[in-house]
Amino acid sequence: MRKYLFTALASCALLCAPVNAPAQDNGPKPLFTEPITKQPKGRMVKNQVRKALSFYTDVGGANVDSVDYYIGNYVIGDDDCVYLKNPFTFFPTQSYLKLECLNGDTLVAHMPQAIFINTEEIPYYASRMVLKAGSQGMTYGFEQNADGTYNTDMRFLFRGDTLTLIGEDNVEGDYPKVILGLTTLAGIWKEAGEVELSVRPTDKKPLSLPQGVKPQLYQLSHTGFYGDATDLVEVAFADNKVYVSNPYSTTALQWAEGEIKGNSVVFARQYLGPNESDGYHIFFVPGVYSETAPDFFDLADTLRFNYDNTAKSLTATDLQSILINVGDRRVFTAAAYINPSLSPYTATAGKPANPEITSFGRYGEEAEGEGYLQFEFPSEDVYAQPLFKNNLYYKVYTAEGKTLTFSPEKYSGLDTEITEVPYGLNDNTDFFMADDSHKFYFFQAADSLGLQTVYKGEQELSSDIVWTTGRTTTGISQPAISQTAAEVRYYDLQGRRLSQPRRGVCIRQRVMTNGSVANDKTIK
Repeated sequence: MRKYLFTALASCALLCAPVNAPAQDNGPKPLFTEPITKQPKGRMVKNQVRKALSFYTDVGGANVDSVDYYIGNYVIGDDDCVYLKNPFTFFPTQSYLKLECLNGDTLVAHMPQAIFINTEEIPYYASRMVLKAGSQGMTYGFEQNADGTYNTDMRFLFRGDTLTLIGEDNVEGDYPKVILGLTTLAGIWKEAGEVELSVRPTDKKPLSLPQGVKPQLYQLSHTGFYGDATDLVEVAFADNKVYVSNPYSTTALQWAEGEIKGNSVVFARQYLGPNESDGYHIFFVPGVYSETAPDFFDLADTLRFNYDNTAKSLTATDLQSILINVGDRRVFTAAAYINPSLSPYTATAGKPANPEITSFGRYGEEAEGEGYLQFEFPSEDVYAQPLFKNNLYYKVYTAEGKTLTFSPEKYSGLDTEITEVPYGLNDNTDFFMADDSHKFYFFQAADSLGLQTVYKGEQELSSDIVWTTGRTTTGISQPAISQTAAEVRYYDLQGRRLSQPRRGVCIRQRVMTNGSVANDKTIK
């Protein structure tokens, strides 16, 4: 891993410059001023391996970190262009950088290209930037030629399904000389950038269960950073192999394979698969917890469980740990399970606990009811017994009692229509989840919505339908009517009042007829 600290690059020339500084009269003209946010027509190539030196902002400066096994996606367009999604590793824009065919397997990105619009509707651009002296130290800016023109193009090589940013004379002292950077139209660098970027196919395949092998629920007990914890996983046995599902994944089942050796079961490092919601390719990596290690864990070659063949249970000791890790060569954990033990889970699932709606937002009278629903989604039944998250879904109902359908036409993260949303669905665009906290956006008129949890285990079980009008939530099966908003006001994140909600995050303030005030954040 290479990591640099750019103390000079964190100067006020970058952080304190006005974001809406006027464009230079003779500055480079953008290729286009609206980001490409809709997937271009063509073939999407998903879940490739992204590797780069990527800038991110940290306390005291801009840093560059070497990244590998991040997810990279691109579209091979019907127009013979290639569109790279999220060109900046640490600043995902949910948009595309357009690469045009130059000759043979060489592509070119003509820039600046609009790539992101902030909450004040000011566009940011993907630009070619060079290291130069600024008023308060070294920074990145446009490169201007003696004749007044600008060098704005960056070339890519597209060969064998691998997309690579072609490097230039790219080291000046300790700093990359030329970067793909995030800028304002005036050329102010916003401390996101890429060097040595490549997007390649993975040479690893996730494991599948042997045909005919049926897993069963197990209880995974372990120590976490906040104390003892329990999760549910699936475990299967076949010949001298033990298969354990990834406890971190709550959508697709991903499997790790261990080998039974007498009274032990031994697991080695192995690939689990892509985790699209986090944007990583993840691995099952053995580790040992250590308070003195830089990242709290030392990597190990194997994880050895004590194995009880009669009880079919596995127990690890001595601070051995399961690391759900990005890559398998350095500690970069998505989740960690210290002193894990696995034992059969025999409890019978009961009726799922009701979801708790925490916010129902709409974007004003002119928005045709479009908005969002935010809620807590308990992963347990009414008896407080845990439920296997991979078997949990939620359904949404309209005021007429019809099930809401989520389609790819409105939800870009979906491949097919669904009426039951998996617990773990998180595309960071329309569906969000963080543990039991969930949120989704809807794009149709909705005076009220109902929400229901569905568990698909040995038998299908459902919670009550919980209804909300945005003013009152009730657990009975019909919407309730309560206090209404006499006035709705919108503010930006700096507290300035807006005439109407803008794209991005803003604060909604509702003044109720009884005089009470409710504030929440909305995203448009």
